[in-house]
Formats: sequence, structure tokens, C-alpha cells
Amino acid sequence: MRCLALVLATPALGFVPPLLRSPLQGPLRSDEVDDADCLDDCLAEDEYDEPVPRTVAPLLDGPVYSLATLDEAGDTNMNVVTYATPVGIRPERRWALSLFKSTVSRANFARRRRGVLQLLRPEHAPLVYALGGTSAADADKAAACYGAGFAWESSDWDERVLPRCAAYVSLEAVGEPVDCGDHEVYVCRVVDGVAGFDASHATTGDLRERGLITTEGRARAPGDVPAPRKPGRGGLKRLLGAVAAAAVVALLPLRASAADCRTKPGALCAALAGAQSIVDANSSGRWVGGTPAPSRVEAPK
Repeated sequence: MRCLALVLATPALGFVPPLLRSPLQGPLRSDEVDDADCLDDCLAEDEYDEPVPRTVAPLLDGPVYSLATLDEAGDTNMNVVTYATPVGIRPERRWALSLFKSTVSRANFARRRRGVLQLLRPEHAPLVYALGGTSAADADKAAACYGAGFAWESSDWDERVLPRCAAYVSLEAVGEPVDCGDHEVYVCRVVDGVAGFDASHATTGDLRERGLITTEGRARAPGDVPAPRKPGRGGLKRLLGAVAAAAVVALLPLRASAADCRTKPGALCAALAGAQSIVDANSSGRWVGGTPAPSRVEAPK
């Protein structure tokens, strides 16, 4: 009941929480956590070797970011962040940013206290392993992104950024970080940012569904990503049912009266010919209608 009350009360505080996978989901196994927990640019040995505590929180479907930071030489590094959220509006906008310890990104941000948070789009999903499953200590992340068609670009900030992100937010830490065990949380002020390129963005739920991350939140190497499952009989039945339903809906506005169809066979043929423009789909996948057939169609004489 306390969890339910918290979820219901949160929107009133000005923060919309990520979508829950299922409000009725039971407790997770001890080898699971409540979100993509370790996508922070390292495969380094975790200093916390104890089993993950049992939790009743469901897996969350939250946005996926990449944090661009600078090292001591002024070179850009990037990781993947899923623990990031706005926490304040006035007198200045503030975000909370949780970074996994023992990573290059956390060291960079702790030293310089600045970085650019990039909201990834679905097209950036193939970069998850390069950015969040490897460490800058032994991998060239810029080269990996370049090879995938996402060469890092110069920006209005000191950090280079990924192209075509849904939003860019320049953050600066305020105050001291909060020790949260394997993570360290920074409250940051928004220096500036750019948003609005695309409303769609990548989510942890999408990455799990595509097999790019595990339920524990670890990025899978490309060779370990499972092949897409083939649709079973149930999926085929649902597909056929959807096609049949769409056909019925498309033909409803075009049907001639029963009497006309019985006495004038040409009426049905004319109505079916007029349906072609309605069953065409545009690039967005939405149905587009043609010229509706008249309610009464005269048969050819």
C-alpha cells in the first residue's frame, strides 16, 4: 500500500515516473534488480560481491541516456546512464544523476563536475554495448561509434556529442555527492540544453525486449544477443485476426445496400474497386482514406 500511495502521489509533485512493466508483478529473483543498473561504461570487477537484495519493485521502463565527460587530457568519454531524472524547476532546473562507481565517466564527472547528458533515440540502441558494456580504459568508444555510423561531433560545449539525440542537457554538479553503495548520486543544475529533435527516445524496456541488455541491466556483447523469436501459432492467429478486422473496417463505409447488391451485381464490384485507396498505408503506418463510395452505386448498363 505504501508503494501504491507513492506512485499515485508522485505526479502531483510535478514528476511523472517511468512506466511500470506490470503493477501486479511479483517479487523479483535475487539475481534481478529493478532497472538497468550497471550500464555505466565498465566491465570492471564490482566491489560489491554480495547477492543483490530481494526487492518487490518491478522492472522499470525508463529513458536511456549517454553522459559525455572530459578526461584530464580533454578527450571526450561516454557511457550509458539510466538513473537520471529532473528533480526541481525553480529557481533553477535541477537533475539527479546516479553514476556507477569505479568507472571512467564517474571519475571524470567527479573531477570536473560537468558533463552533457544525451537522451538516446531508438536508432542509438546498437551503441549500448560499446558505450555501456566496455570501459574507456581498454576500448576506443569513439572508433566503435564511428564504425556504427555515429561519429562523435563537436558541440557548443567542450564535450563532443553523439549525432541525432532526442535532447542534450549540459549539467553541473552542485553540493557534494551522495554515497549510494555501488552508485554515487549528484544533484546538478541545468546549465543549458537543446531538445525537441524527436519525441521518441530509447527505453530500458525496448533494450530488454531486443535482447541488448539483461534483466540485471548488463549490456550484452553483439555475439551474445539472442536471435529474435519466431512467431508461434498464437502470433499467426492474432496477425490473421488483425488483418481480417482491418479489412472489415475498411469495407464498412463502402458497402452498398443489400437490395442493391442482390439486384445490381455491378454495385459490389464498384464498391470493392473503390476500396483500394483506403487499404493503402502511408509511411507512418496509419490508414489513409480515399474518396468514399456513394451510398448507392448504379450498375453498369
